[in-house]
Amino acid sequence: DISLIEQTAYLASIAIEQAQNHIALNENELRFHQLLQSIPLIAVQGYDFEGNIRYWNKASEKLYGYSADEAKGQKLYDLIIPLDMRAGVRDAMQEMLESKVPIPAGECTLMTKNGKKLDIFSSHAYVHLPGKPPEMFCIDVDLTERKYAEEELKLAASVFSHSRESIIITDDNANIINVNDAFTRITGFSREKVIGQNPRFLQSGRQPPEFYDEMWQTLLDKGYWSGEVWNRRK
Repeated sequence: DISLIEQTAYLASIAIEQAQNHIALNENELRFHQLLQSIPLIAVQGYDFEGNIRYWNKASEKLYGYSADEAKGQKLYDLIIPLDMRAGVRDAMQEMLESKVPIPAGECTLMTKNGKKLDIFSSHAYVHLPGKPPEMFCIDVDLTERKYAEEELKLAASVFSHSRESIIITDDNANIINVNDAFTRITGFSREKVIGQNPRFLQSGRQPPEFYDEMWQTLLDKGYWSGEVWNRRK
């Protein structure tokens, strides 16, 4: 029966197409997981909306100290959320489930396996695939080094501002980009008047040009110079 053969061929083609789509979907999912596993500095975790951990990439293992096997199936709240944040996190997850709008990205403090607190920048994604329950993904970046750098900058700025010694900062063309209060007090020149100038305007004339040539050559060769210089006040 030719019609039966045609129908059978038609159904077979549909089955093949669905199988191909399924293979393609699985390949995309595999590619997605491999991508997330390969990102070394971005910790990605997946949760259901009861807080059960479903996904935990290698960066999460390194950041929080729990292996994927230890983390999967555990409650988010029990592993990395400080006690005083847990109620707020539950409320935020419930709101995201109802609104389908991701929790706003921002900084927060979470915990590692050994109890250490970490400053994290966390963003979120709401994912709901057909036929599957909705999931939440968190994408976390460790801010520890940035916070440390900020503290170092604050300390350096404090030393610069409060030092009793005159400090001049120049660019690589020796043009002044900043001076501290002690410079103004000692020289009598205001900050506004000296920005953009070359420090040579301070030269007293007591030292020959060769002295300054040697000083700058030492700076270029070794990265530092120390010694006595006669400068002039305003």
